[in-house]
Amino acid sequence: MVENKIKFEGLTWFETESGYYKRRGKGQVFLHRTVWENANGPIPVGFAVRHKDGNRENNTPGNLEINPRTPKALQYYADIKRRKKRELLEELEAVDRDIRAYEALARASGADLV
Repeated sequence: MVENKIKFEGLTWFETESGYYKRRGKGQVFLHRTVWENANGPIPVGFAVRHKDGNRENNTPGNLEINPRTPKALQYYADIKRRKKRELLEELEAVDRDIRAYEALARASGADLV
C-alpha cells in the first residue's frame, strides 16, 4: 500500500483513512485546521473547519471555512471529556489507596514517615 503524504511548513503530513492529512505523534493535529489557524487565527470553541469543495486534499485557505458543530457532535465531545475526567479520577483514587496502604505497611514496620 502506498502511503500518501505531503510537506507543509517543513513538516510531513500523512493521509488518514478518512482522507484528512494529519501529523504523526502525540495528539490530533490536522493539516486543514493548521492552515485555517495560520490564515485566520484560533478556531472558536464549538466550531469545525470544513472543506468548501469537499476535497480533503485541497487545504488552501480559500477552500476552508468554519461552521458550528452540530449538537450531536458537541454532545459527543462533552461525553468524551466527562469519561476522561472520570477515568482520571478513578486512577487518582487508586494511587491514593496505594499510598495509604504503603504508609500503613511502613508504620506497621516501624518506619518513620516524613
